[in-house]
Amino acid sequence: MPVLFFDGECVLCNGVARRVAESNPSGNIRFASLQGAYAGRTLKKDLLTAETLVFIDTDRLFTRSEAVFEVLRHLPAWRWLRVFRFIPRGLADKLYDFVAARRIRWFGRQTDCRILPPGLKERFIAD
Repeated sequence: MPVLFFDGECVLCNGVARRVAESNPSGNIRFASLQGAYAGRTLKKDLLTAETLVFIDTDRLFTRSEAVFEVLRHLPAWRWLRVFRFIPRGLADKLYDFVAARRIRWFGRQTDCRILPPGLKERFIAD
C-alpha cells in the first residue's frame, strides 16, 4: 500500500496530507509523519531531515516534485495537474525547494495534534 511521509510539524504539509487523504477515494494511500517511529524504521536517516515529501509506491521511493506527481496519479480530481510533468525535473525541484525552504515561515508550525474525521484517522500510521 502506498505511503506518503510528510513533516508532521509543518502546517502546510499537514494540510497537504489531509487534502490528499480526502481526495483519494480508493483510500489506498496511508500517511506517516517524518518525525515518527514508523518513518525512522522505514526511511534512510537523510530522508528524515530532508525538506521533502517522501512517497513510497510499489517499492519505489519518490521525493520532491516527483513525489507530488506520483501522488497525483492516485487522486482522480487532481490528476490533471500531472500535465505539469513536462516541466524539466530540475526546474520543478527548484520550485519545490523554494517553497519547502519557506514553508514554516509562510505557514507556521503546529504544536497540537489535529483531530481527523472518521474514515481518515485509520489511514494515518500511529507510532
